Amino acid sequence: MSPSLQTRNLVPDLLRIFRNRSQCLVVGDFNAKHLSWSPTSRNNAAGNAIAKLVRAKGFLLTAPNEPTRVTSYGRPSVIDFGLSCGLNSITAVSHPHLSSDHNPVHFLVSIDTSIPYRQNCKTLTNWNTFQNIISNTIPGNPPINSSEDIDQAIENFNSKIHTAINQSSKFKPILHQMLKVPPAIRLKIKEKNRLRKLYQRTLYPPLKKTINQLQRSIRTDLKTRKEHVWDSLQNEANIDQDLLHKLIADTKKKNIVYPPLLGYQGLVYGTQSKADLFADTLENSFMENTTNSLRRRPHRRSG
Repeated sequence: MSPSLQTRNLVPDLLRIFRNRSQCLVVGDFNAKHLSWSPTSRNNAAGNAIAKLVRAKGFLLTAPNEPTRVTSYGRPSVIDFGLSCGLNSITAVSHPHLSSDHNPVHFLVSIDTSIPYRQNCKTLTNWNTFQNIISNTIPGNPPINSSEDIDQAIENFNSKIHTAINQSSKFKPILHQMLKVPPAIRLKIKEKNRLRKLYQRTLYPPLKKTINQLQRSIRTDLKTRKEHVWDSLQNEANIDQDLLHKLIADTKKKNIVYPPLLGYQGLVYGTQSKADLFADTLENSFMENTTNSLRRRPHRRSG
């Protein structure tokens, strides 16, 4: 995005791209700076707009840990990144290999078809409106005299279908955290899991020591990451009153404590135990009564 373009067009354009797409990835130079993905630079208007959009709509922002733009007259920054929905495993790495002040960014998207992805954006369609649009825009019997007419009719049919879905649908996000665990921490977790499996097979004592060191390092990195995200939210709350009120409201929320249930053998606390108690109670309630509680009374004749 050119810095001369108005920031107010950025969010509507992104929403048009993501609309009605269950899996979508948009990458490029957004000229957007925010402490959440560019800790060495200051927030600008485009960065604040994208950060707010990501939190509100549930998109996933993937940015490299290294700067993507390095100049001699300013601070290095991360302005080349990706926005996605419906994709859970994306990594980005900045490579300082070219002579340009913008480093090339390598995006790696891992798609495993055996595991269904968790969609974080979906479309709700009003099918009555869709049917009305289709009935008014698609002709019943288009004239077909050649194979080209067949291809044109198929293309027109598909185009009208997609247009009708766009006009009769609403976008609804599924919210989740804005940023994932950074790739460096994920690599440590992967290495720790590999060593743990190896230790379970060999019981080699030095492996246990290495695993404990990795565990402490991972815990420290996650704590630092969490503090960094919290600090960036606080900095943004200084200029966004809505976010400030939301943060204050979240801190005042109290955890809901569900009381135990009284079962056949005393109080039941666990979730699974409560579910089993409900199942047993309903099963006993709907069992057929085998005892004949209503006995036929003898008929008395009036004398």
